[in-house]
Amino acid sequence: MQNKWSKVMLKVIVVGIMAITFLFFVITNREAINQGLSPVASVMSRIDNVLSLPFRWGKNLSDSLNNLLTTYEENEKLKASLATLSDQKEELFAVKNENEQLRKTLGMQEKLTAPKKISAEVVTRSPLLWWDELTLNVGQNQQVSTQMLAVSDKGLIGKIAGVNQSSSKLSLLTRQDVELAIPVKWIVSDKVIYGLLSGYDQKGGLLLISDINSQEELKAEGDVLTSGLDGETVADIPVGQVLAVDNKARTAKVKPWADFSNLSIIVLVGR
Repeated sequence: MQNKWSKVMLKVIVVGIMAITFLFFVITNREAINQGLSPVASVMSRIDNVLSLPFRWGKNLSDSLNNLLTTYEENEKLKASLATLSDQKEELFAVKNENEQLRKTLGMQEKLTAPKKISAEVVTRSPLLWWDELTLNVGQNQQVSTQMLAVSDKGLIGKIAGVNQSSSKLSLLTRQDVELAIPVKWIVSDKVIYGLLSGYDQKGGLLLISDINSQEELKAEGDVLTSGLDGETVADIPVGQVLAVDNKARTAKVKPWADFSNLSIIVLVGR
């Protein structure tokens, strides 16, 4: 038993002496050891760089894809914001334009001396019949009749052609397939000439006056207003300015005051 214990103690002492000797050797020869390991460490570092290259490339690719996806999402959000801003801008422009027309039309309405004045809004205007007719949101319930004239913010635009309970159809002066035959008066200096507003020259954008009662030489000047001589329509509604005459045919061409391309709020006038 004692012999066995002696052998164990001997082994412990030998291992301890070897450990102390190795530690002393490492401490006293540190620089030499480091220099000897440097080539090995360099080679291992290069091998590690080569082996880690696919992983680094994969990580860079993943980062690039994430950045690309983030940029795409931001662009989509920006496009949506711009589209919304554009829609809001168009709506604002439409509202401002309508309010401006309403203000001007109300100003015209105050100037008119007609016994009956009814404000109306354009609810339908077909592109196929843009220069012929449109539909208004007022009808018999608002006392609209077929003899009423329609006025925009600048002047006469047409005549009511049909009425039902809640809406009415307006024939425009620019219509070519129907003769509205609205009596007008042509004021030249101190003279007044009477005739009928009977047609429209689409190429020149001019209204036609025929059945002129004067036998004197016609001159391309003066303003035209409604005369009310038919006993049904209202007088003194501004129509336009005479730009051309035909003394042989006894006709005159008038540039209308109204803008027929943009109509939203109008006033109906009647007796």
